[in-house]
Amino acid sequence: MEDRITPFLYLELADAKPEEYAAGRVEQVLVRPGVDRASWWRNLNPHRTDFEPDFTFRIPDFATLGVYETQSEFVAPPAEETIRGLSFRHYPGPVKGS
Repeated sequence: MEDRITPFLYLELADAKPEEYAAGRVEQVLVRPGVDRASWWRNLNPHRTDFEPDFTFRIPDFATLGVYETQSEFVAPPAEETIRGLSFRHYPGPVKGS
């Protein structure tokens, strides 16, 4: 992924297992205009406690992370309450020098 620049990343944090997520949700997102590719990943350490109680900005736990590389025209399809979507726009970083 380091060798390509995708204008947007759309992430979905789902409560379903990866197999269930892939069977029911991935195709719904992939058929939308502006989606280039998708991958989904299992949360290997759910309900971890090593950050608590010091970590105050914790997001709700999830079982599966869906990652979609998208273009600007992408609009996420409606999702169930068990899926939380986040969209991030890519901004070029500062020049690193030579």
